[in-house]
Amino acid sequence: MSLPPTFAHGTPSKRVASSVGGSLSQLVRLGASPAPRPKELVVRIELPGVASAADVDLDITPRRLSLREEATGFELDLELPHAIDETHGSAKFDRSKQALTVVLPVVASDAAPAVFKPATEGQAAAEAAAEQADAEAAEAKNRAREAE
Repeated sequence: MSLPPTFAHGTPSKRVASSVGGSLSQLVRLGASPAPRPKELVVRIELPGVASAADVDLDITPRRLSLREEATGFELDLELPHAIDETHGSAKFDRSKQALTVVLPVVASDAAPAVFKPATEGQAAAEAAAEQADAEAAEAKNRAREAE
């Protein structure tokens, strides 16, 4: 569930769109998820009164885009609808339109981290005991070599 963006002082206008197969195919409204996983998210933020990208502090994490501009008081905290690769995104400020466009590649999967399963899972007790005995014998052999 996406939280609405929060603003302080100024309210920058923003639009989030997803790109599937390299073309803008679907406008993603906050709180809605697109059917196919997009290749990238395109976030366009209008910042009236901002003259330069140097004045904008942009922070991107895998699930959040935060923006702050002190002179105008703009502040935006946006939860993204998909996990993104924050190391390969790009941002471009258009001075004539006073708008910042941020392109963020979506990661292939939001899969949960792998769960550790012990090597003995699914083994018969005799097989697990034999493996343990072999490991202990190999360890004892290594200790004997080191002691020589």
